[in-house]
Amino acid sequence: MNVTSFNTISSDFDETTGMHSKGVSVGVDLNQKLAPRPNSTFFMKFEGDAMNGAGINDGDVLVVDRSLSPRKGRLIVAKLDGQMIVRQIDYSRGMTILNSPDPDIKSMKVDDESKFELFGVVTFTISSRT
Repeated sequence: MNVTSFNTISSDFDETTGMHSKGVSVGVDLNQKLAPRPNSTFFMKFEGDAMNGAGINDGDVLVVDRSLSPRKGRLIVAKLDGQMIVRQIDYSRGMTILNSPDPDIKSMKVDDESKFELFGVVTFTISSRT
């Protein structure tokens, strides 16, 4: 990622010095924040509207960590029966269930016949506001 940090802008921020009036420079390292495990972190562009209810829109960028284990309620990226999907993972009665916040999209049950491959856990989404 080319952008390594940005300053927090507030009412007491002086653009000429890059400092707050109290003499404190505040920066956020985006590499550290978004990809603390760079060898297992991927950026993926999301397409579609299945996750609009979770605040993920067409064109958003997902930050996905392949080293994390999915916990109930987390958003995941997976391949199910040959199709890459983003869904909220749930577990019930020993079965994995993949949910969309869109009530018109049915939950998907992962069973022994499913070809399911977890790609990773979504840790952040980056949305364009332009």
